[in-house]
Amino acid sequence: MKMQLLVAVLFLLLVYRVSPFTFPVSEKPYTITRNFFPQTTENYSEVFDDVATLDKWDSAQYGTYCGPASSAAYTDYISNVLSNIQMEGYYPVVIDVSAGDLPWQLPAIAAAREKAGRVAQGRLSHFPFVALDVSPVILSRAMERAKDFPNIFIDQFNMVVDRLHVNAGVVLCRDTIQHMPLADGLTALKNIANSGASTLILGGYLHAQQNWNIRPGDYYLINPTLPPFSIDRTRGLYRMEVEDAKRFNNHTKYLFYIDLHVLRQDPLYQIV
Repeated sequence: MKMQLLVAVLFLLLVYRVSPFTFPVSEKPYTITRNFFPQTTENYSEVFDDVATLDKWDSAQYGTYCGPASSAAYTDYISNVLSNIQMEGYYPVVIDVSAGDLPWQLPAIAAAREKAGRVAQGRLSHFPFVALDVSPVILSRAMERAKDFPNIFIDQFNMVVDRLHVNAGVVLCRDTIQHMPLADGLTALKNIANSGASTLILGGYLHAQQNWNIRPGDYYLINPTLPPFSIDRTRGLYRMEVEDAKRFNNHTKYLFYIDLHVLRQDPLYQIV
């Protein structure tokens, strides 16, 4: 009898292609240790609240607080990347550490879940997605937008101060580090590297010749392969692909895929 039951379960898994991560998740698939890195004097919550409320990035016309680069016109490629990750179910969780107000992420997740539901003969798959951001103003809009989405976890997170803990998973950090001073950007990447996640997908510009020190909320073209980040193949960089070919700001933008198992072994990225 037990053998027949086991065979039946295996048959259902084969037929429905059910990932172990497709069922509703009742507990948060992450934890945050607040004020783990207390050295920064920058008030990032206030800075990015002002970006939102004062429309410093000319975002209002695009229906987002996160700037025109987060609008539908410039996020088709990254949306497909997220949809494919969610659809494959390879990672137990996807964590966007600067999710903003979810202008492109929710449509991508909806598309993945709809497609997964069709593959599983009508069963809707609920892949967990964690949306983190530092700004309460921005998060309030994200929560309103995501209220009808199951397994979307939204939380405030300052990646320069609060330490992230996850069990495997992929981290998205598309347009974030380039809005920080260099020292804080390096701290944020150390945080991600030691979070327990498996992979980081980081946005950047391979042609940029230098990483510039800026004030929080300002912007520069980040090249993760250059100092002070210096992420090359010896530090876990294993793939680069073009996200946007000069459509937005006349610069070719890349996605850098980084093996965090390798990165966190490097002395530069260890937390001491």
